[in-house]
Amino acid sequence: APAPARRFVRQWLEWRAGTRRVVVLTLREAGYYPQINSRIEAWAGFARSLDERAYLPVIVRDTEAAFAPTPAALQGLTLFPEAALNLEIRAALYEEAFVGLSVGTGPMTLQWLNHRCRFIIFKLLAAGNFRARPTPLRAMGFDVGGPLSTGMPLQRLVWEDDEPEIIDREFKRMVAEIEADPEANARPPIAAEAPLRIARRLRLTARGAPAERVYAHLQAGHADPIVRSGAEAGRALIMQARRRALGFWGKLLDMAVPGNVRIPVLERRSATSIDADALLEIADWLLSFGRADEARSLCDAILERDPKHAEALCLAGEIDLRRGRLAQALDLLGQSARLLPTAPACRYRHGVALLAQGQDRAAAAEFYAAALDDPSHEAVRLRLRELASDLVLPKGFTYEDALARRPMGVVGTVGELDFPIELPTRRSGHLVIYFRGLFHAVADTGQPTIVAWDDSRPYRVADRFGMGSHALSRLQRARFPLAPLLARLASPLLLRRIPAVGVVTAATLAELDRRIVAGRDRSASPGIELSPGVR
Repeated sequence: APAPARRFVRQWLEWRAGTRRVVVLTLREAGYYPQINSRIEAWAGFARSLDERAYLPVIVRDTEAAFAPTPAALQGLTLFPEAALNLEIRAALYEEAFVGLSVGTGPMTLQWLNHRCRFIIFKLLAAGNFRARPTPLRAMGFDVGGPLSTGMPLQRLVWEDDEPEIIDREFKRMVAEIEADPEANARPPIAAEAPLRIARRLRLTARGAPAERVYAHLQAGHADPIVRSGAEAGRALIMQARRRALGFWGKLLDMAVPGNVRIPVLERRSATSIDADALLEIADWLLSFGRADEARSLCDAILERDPKHAEALCLAGEIDLRRGRLAQALDLLGQSARLLPTAPACRYRHGVALLAQGQDRAAAAEFYAAALDDPSHEAVRLRLRELASDLVLPKGFTYEDALARRPMGVVGTVGELDFPIELPTRRSGHLVIYFRGLFHAVADTGQPTIVAWDDSRPYRVADRFGMGSHALSRLQRARFPLAPLLARLASPLLLRRIPAVGVVTAATLAELDRRIVAGRDRSASPGIELSPGVR
């Protein structure tokens, strides 16, 4: 935090706290994703339970609620409204505090990226919020159920809800640890994730702009030529995705100018100096152009040095599966799934390999395990329905009806077009799609619907010639080497996107329901939001 902000905070605290320890309680009271909001009564009760001679609880309300009336449960407690509105003041308060407590919410970034802060974060998992499910959290770099990757001793994630007894238990535990070693956080972080690994995770979760910045930094200044080649491959893959989003001409440009990635010579490398993340980036790039043998050799180079490298096992198994080497694929993907049991992608590919060998029951078990871990994994759910498995997802998994309406071929071709299919369900005769923080409601006609990544607008997917999706699906399942390339070229020719009309957009499902009902009488609802160009 800036020095002036720290002086202001010290001045604010001086005559309120005196010699007492300041405990900052940051509340989440947002109108969106209320499932992960703070339990106000629980936090107020915890604040009142603290020994007022030793502690001063200071409450920072949600910025969205900064000007709202103070709830009855919080009246009489010390509130710091300025910290909810000023980022520097908030950062300084967290640094000056004895310890900070909160549920998982945006401002916590100011704490877990600052080794001077001591904190406890609760309620990072929530079934009602797709961003608070295991797979998105892992994509951000969290070890679900484990500590922060920084390894700081006085910075704790608690993978439980903000119940009163849990808050009290973890606070007492933190106090004991601080008293045992009050300077533990004065030391710099004891662990750091490799920059290329961070960039790879960003790229694989569709965050191309920050990934590209990391790649460019490594490409320009890293001493290891293999890391530089890996960064080149990562940037080339991002450029490839952007070109393919342009449609047919972008894909044609990608074929004509594929990018310049230097493939490293590994024979002269020592066993200790190879960078596995760089080789995985290069292997992904090679595989995107159908150069499966070269990609497989890079996976082998990783596995020679680390036979239990789960990502390399998974990628090598996927390559063998594409080439019809079922026995090798089953072995590699099985090892990967055992090493990363909570990674749906590994379990899904293992299930596909089991299915190819006719082990339907074992495949269904893998798909079911992946669906339980990540209910938003559409391909897993589709496989379970296709198998008519008796492994039924628990109540609350609400996307089955919409998935049943999608022909498998269309789902595959849409994926090849790089249009991410989001999580639809039916609501008042509409298909509801969540995408980039907004819910879109489209009249449910039974046709497949997507949201395009480039302009965030809903589209229908239609065949140009009546049998396009079926032909494309058969082409994708073909085993000859040029099939992936031909499928990518044929997708924009055989399929077309039609802008969906009458689209209702809202930030929450409750708001969306109100607008859908109001939209039945458009003249009485002038505030309804429609897609551009719709009257």
